[in-house]
Amino acid sequence: MAKNFATEGMNILEPKIDRRDGTNGTTGSHFPLYEWLLGALIKMFGDFDFVSRIFSLVIFSFGMMAFYKVLIQLHFSEFHSTIGALLLLSIPEFYYHSINAMPDILAITLSFWSLYFWKKYFEFNQNNAFFIAVLLGVLGALIKFQFVIIPLASSALALLQRKKWINVAIAWVFIFSVVVLWYLYALQLTKLNNLKEYGLWIKPIPIQEKLNTVWLNLSMDLPEVLLGWPLFIMFLITTFKVKVHKTPLFYMSLIWAVSFAFFYIVAIERMKNHSYYLMAILPLVIVIILKFAQQKQIKNSYLLALLMLNFSWAFLRIIPSKWTESKAQIPMEFSNKELRAQFADVIPKGQQVLVGPDISGCIYFYFTKTNGFSFSKPTELLEVHNNEVKLDAIKKANVHYILFNHRDIMQPYIAKLGLKKKLKQLGSFEIWEF
Repeated sequence: MAKNFATEGMNILEPKIDRRDGTNGTTGSHFPLYEWLLGALIKMFGDFDFVSRIFSLVIFSFGMMAFYKVLIQLHFSEFHSTIGALLLLSIPEFYYHSINAMPDILAITLSFWSLYFWKKYFEFNQNNAFFIAVLLGVLGALIKFQFVIIPLASSALALLQRKKWINVAIAWVFIFSVVVLWYLYALQLTKLNNLKEYGLWIKPIPIQEKLNTVWLNLSMDLPEVLLGWPLFIMFLITTFKVKVHKTPLFYMSLIWAVSFAFFYIVAIERMKNHSYYLMAILPLVIVIILKFAQQKQIKNSYLLALLMLNFSWAFLRIIPSKWTESKAQIPMEFSNKELRAQFADVIPKGQQVLVGPDISGCIYFYFTKTNGFSFSKPTELLEVHNNEVKLDAIKKANVHYILFNHRDIMQPYIAKLGLKKKLKQLGSFEIWEF
């Protein structure tokens, strides 16, 4: 069973934001319904790059709408709620990924709506709101587990409405059971089919690496891409001056923060090169800042200035480093749409392909519109898994073609891989038949 990672990196330039130290992160999950809808739209409108970006932007816009409605529920004014929703887009991490086919964007959108319906359930005792909240919470967590933290924060309200805590407890047992069973099944499929593992489990790392990760997240990721310097500075001011009252918002914020802290500690191995794993906590920062503005009766003009400053930082941080052709960090062949189209002409439609060396596991699939298996280095293909050479297992999955570049890296392995016939050379890429 071959896996298609194409939609995991459906950002035309690259699926990551790099730090200034040169490290970066990649995406690692996908959602069949998402792929089906995007595929249908591409068939209808044709322009692959444009449609995928607009599709992602629409999803993120629904997420902003949900966040706005949640802020209204939390008794912020319409102006504050509007600023809050726009501040979400001004965060460089969201600004960048809002037009990328990033599974995290769909997950956080579903999670915001789940939180909204949970709040409706607690306020109006609507059974339909309860079931919608559970459904959306499950879907969001199945895409990316950490986003279950956002609707989970609403559980604080069960502490204040004791009559509903049994329903809430049963709902969350159900949600976590479904998600855990799915992840266990995914791990089983991954192992059975010799697929790459993309963040389905957490690898242990030394204490020094953990400390380095925390330092990088706090000193570099947080001010640069996770909040933006203007929002980061405002958050520091807010943290020391906001007044804490034991209200429903306080308890929700507490559960939100504590749940994420637990996730961060457990999943710290993922945080080093994957700053987007911290997305789930960022909306809470906006909530705290808005609460501070509400308490101190900060002028609306100051909040507008904060919004404009943070957008300005997002523009400066993202556009020159990510959205210019020279910074794309992809093979030059993928920048040429006409050349990209030729990959599909060489490989018969519906055939599985082995692609690489691609450390992302998805970029080459995306640009060549192929399905199959990927490798980051050729030595992987000769490793033994389940008493079988990985390449042999891949061939058994009806993979008859290999597409690769970096001839200098691949040269020593061409004979070992048993390649029969070179079908075509497209720039630095070669397409061979097994």
